[in-house]
Amino acid sequence: MPSIMTVLTRPERRRPAPPPLRVDLRRVLLAGIVLWAVALVVSVVLLTLGRDASQTAVTCAVGILLGGLGLLWERSHRAAYRGEE
Repeated sequence: MPSIMTVLTRPERRRPAPPPLRVDLRRVLLAGIVLWAVALVVSVVLLTLGRDASQTAVTCAVGILLGGLGLLWERSHRAAYRGEE
């Protein structure tokens, strides 16, 4: 294994980077949205029980919204990130 100085001064001696993993972004985004939705349900239950969870509920709603935007981005860029262009 080369030393840090060798890697910094001679980057060609580094090991090659591993190839990127191929993942289905739609599944990842949907899993995140589901987790945010579960957290939103929990925070709404806490709100009905009199706890102050309003900021948590808003955060969860924004997480769901951003996940939805991520799904829209994934749909429009699917061919590019899958290498199907």
